[in-house]
Amino acid sequence: GARSKAEIERMRKEMEEEIRAQLLANQEQMKDMDESFEEKLKRNREEQEAMGAAQANTQDRKSKDPHLVNLNEDPMLSGVIFHFIEPGEMTIGRKDATPPPNIQLTGLSISKQHAVITFEGSEATVKPGEQGAKTKINGVPLTGPTTLQHLDRVLTGPTTLQHLDRVLFGSNHMYVFHNPMNPKAPENTPSKI
Repeated sequence: GARSKAEIERMRKEMEEEIRAQLLANQEQMKDMDESFEEKLKRNREEQEAMGAAQANTQDRKSKDPHLVNLNEDPMLSGVIFHFIEPGEMTIGRKDATPPPNIQLTGLSISKQHAVITFEGSEATVKPGEQGAKTKINGVPLTGPTTLQHLDRVLTGPTTLQHLDRVLFGSNHMYVFHNPMNPKAPENTPSKI
């Protein structure tokens, strides 16, 4: 078969209509992509601004409020987790505890009610949340409610945390306590932690 001119013309028009329809559909998709790109860009800028505000707020709080900041053997991972200490009692433990603790940690050596930090005035004290909960202050085990003092060797009873005390919860949650309200570090504290 040879095709007639009328048949070839009809096929050409069908192909042109299909191509036009595809072209219009592509133009609509491009328009949607442009709009969604603009929307994504706008949303991303808003998120960046919100993150900047949150970081500024965190920086401001770090200079005023007592907090724990993480220590890690990898310097890139140190100083990235902050737990601000609020007035009153704050509990530390696993998320499956009832009620859930204020600061939630995970790990085999973390108890449900691991520790309690009490902040009153400008002083923070720490005590075990339950018997057997492993906590160390500057390398010394915390055996009961104890006032944390730099270079203490036996910590019994509620311990007062001093600026730049190192606190280990369980086996691998190491923090440095910062207290801008009482920033005097004990003698023999390293200048850089």
